[in-house]
Parts: sequence; structure tokens; C-alpha cells
Amino acid sequence: MRPPLLTADTVRALATFVQARTQEGVEQLLQHVSADQHDSPGVTKLLRTPRALGRAADLAARELEGELLGDPVDENAVRLLWWTLLNTAHPFRAHPDVPAGAREVLEATAGYRRDTGQGGNELILTP
Repeated sequence: MRPPLLTADTVRALATFVQARTQEGVEQLLQHVSADQHDSPGVTKLLRTPRALGRAADLAARELEGELLGDPVDENAVRLLWWTLLNTAHPFRAHPDVPAGAREVLEATAGYRRDTGQGGNELILTP
């Protein structure tokens, strides 16, 4: 069953939000590195994570938008893509600009963690 209030507009707003936050993260990281090292291999590796998160949000959103506008709608794909998009947004769940359609879901899923068995916890949002 499709999550309530899930529209293509909500999906795009959430993906745009994640992309903006990850770009902010890239810019903040670059402020701590001298300009002549911005293209160094170490900095490039460091920036892969926020950039990949932004790309993942965009890709999940594009696929999800296609599913929501498709006929027939594959409800399983919608559910899995929605959770994927929520996982990309979760690090920013406390940000004041979280789109309203996603805020309630992100708040409800805050704290769902499991032991990774490697001395840490991993956030797991599952459908």
C-alpha cells in the first residue's frame, strides 16, 4: 500500500532537499581544505560520500516519480523506492527545511537501528 500523502511533488521536494543538504556538506568540507588541495585524491575520496548520497536521492526520486505516474503502478517498487529516498534523507531529519510530506515519516522512523556486529550501529529503515 502506498504511503499516505506520497505524490510526485513530495518525492521531488525531498530529493531536492537532500541534494541541497549534501551540496552544503561538500561546501563545508571544502572550507576546511586549502584551495590548492581541492582536487587532490584524498579530498576527492572524502567528497564521494555526500555526492553519492545526493545522486542516490535523485535516482530514487526519478524512479519513484516514474512509478507514481505509471499505469499500472507497481506498489512494491513504490514502497521500496520511497524507503530508499527516506534513507538518503534520514541524516538531515532534524533540519528545519525537511519537506512537510516527509517530516512525519522521518520523525516516526528516528531511532530504528540495529547492531552491525562490528562495534557500531547502522540505521536501517525498512518497509
